Amino acid sequence: MAVSADTMTTKAQNGGSGGTAVTPVVALSFSNATTGASVAGGPLLTLAGKLLASVKQTVTATTTAAAAATGVSAALGAGLGLTVANHSATATLGRDVTATGDVTLTSEQASSTETSATASASGAGSGTPNVDTQTAAQRSLGNSVPGSSGSGGAGTPSASTSGGPVSVAAAVAVNIANTNSSATIGLVNINAGGIFRLDATGDTDGKATADGSGVTSGAVGIGAAVAIDLATITVQAKVPNGGGVTSDTLALQAGMNSSSGDGTNRLSATSTSGAGAGTVGVAGSLALNIENLSSSALLDGNYARGPPAGLTSGDISLRATSVSDSKATATAGVTGAGLGASVGTNLVTETTRAALGAGSTIANAHDLSIEASSTSTTTTAAETGTAGGGVSVAPAVSVGVSNVTTAATVNPGPVQTLAGTLLVQATQTAGRDDDREGLELGIHGGRRRVTRADDREPRRHRNDAARAHRRRRGDDPGDGHIDYRRLRDGLGHRRRELRAERRLAGERRAEPRRLDGSRERRDGLRLDGYTVGNPRRAARSPSPRPLR
Repeated sequence: MAVSADTMTTKAQNGGSGGTAVTPVVALSFSNATTGASVAGGPLLTLAGKLLASVKQTVTATTTAAAAATGVSAALGAGLGLTVANHSATATLGRDVTATGDVTLTSEQASSTETSATASASGAGSGTPNVDTQTAAQRSLGNSVPGSSGSGGAGTPSASTSGGPVSVAAAVAVNIANTNSSATIGLVNINAGGIFRLDATGDTDGKATADGSGVTSGAVGIGAAVAIDLATITVQAKVPNGGGVTSDTLALQAGMNSSSGDGTNRLSATSTSGAGAGTVGVAGSLALNIENLSSSALLDGNYARGPPAGLTSGDISLRATSVSDSKATATAGVTGAGLGASVGTNLVTETTRAALGAGSTIANAHDLSIEASSTSTTTTAAETGTAGGGVSVAPAVSVGVSNVTTAATVNPGPVQTLAGTLLVQATQTAGRDDDREGLELGIHGGRRRVTRADDREPRRHRNDAARAHRRRRGDDPGDGHIDYRRLRDGLGHRRRELRAERRLAGERRAEPRRLDGSRERRDGLRLDGYTVGNPRRAARSPSPRPLR
């Protein structure tokens, strides 16, 4: 049995004061943990009892970059935190084994990584390199440190939107986690008098937080914040093609770790930006969360029931489970004239699979159950706000892409005969919540008007105006209050709609004539979901009348 527990904490904090202060802060963590329990290749291993190869890994890495600058005339203090984690827990069997008892391989992993970056009150200077360049330079520096095992081959996602890469940010947090938990055998033959079991579980939590909210309005300063979280998670229990097992029962399970973890992969990117310069403020906020999750229980080799026979002899169970919660939250705000863009992006690819492989054979089996279950929750939010004079641009964009595949499969192969029952079942629960909300500045009648703006506002605005109109006519009982501004705007919008509808109605009236040469006219004509003309008159005169 192999057990490892590792905790890494990295913190960088700085400050400056005086007429001019420049205090960039960088915190780097490269966490590489490998824990394994294995029986290496060699001659046949014969046991009068049972075989157990077990591994348990618990790893935590925390990285904090906190900038603080209090210069009087100009003080710049950007914070960058970077964590790259490669965590692997494996239980493997690489030679033939004959045992009178059980043969069991188990892998249990819990990985937690967290990266946070905080900007100073004055943010970053306009001459700061773009986010991709900064991140690449710091990662290269960490790889070059003597004695370092490097950061692995996983690339760093670009801090980009549809408009291109983010040029300057006061707070940058990048969290990259690659985790693997597996229980597998090689191209070997296993003969067990009891149960043959491969059990792999994992729980990966990753979090990136960039906070530029402390950046205040001033002559110099950019308060943009970028948070990026990238996770690649693999949990696998597998008998490969070319491997063979003879045992009383066989159980392969790839699932969630509820022992040293909480049974859910929790992954998030959160960015909060502050204000920009007093003349032109840049307070963009980007939260990018990219997750690739795979959980699989695969019998690609062959199985046969061996003696002695018991109540559950010959039962085969393949079970894969995955539970994830992914969040991307971007919040931005600006004081003074400027930009308050906010972009939240959540890209999730999750595959859960339990399968009997193509060409696999099973002999003397009783019950065969193949079950795959996944629960995936994806939440993406973007909120932005502006306030102050001049002209402000405050878009909020949230993009959530969730590709979740859950499959329980019996692949093509020779005819299989069971003495009991066959269960093949896939269960999937997937939910996605995308939210865009902002505070935008409009100009109306020479006065500033601040309104809450989201994608539901136009319909709500028209409904309120129509309700006020009905109250004025006495058709709708209410409190007697009428919002004349909304009434005016809403009725003006409705008049424009009616004019367009009448034009369409005129085109429709020019339709082909009847055989007798007359032309059909219909009151209350419906076009594309709208009613043109007089619906009440149409109700009184349901039949068309020829024009004279």
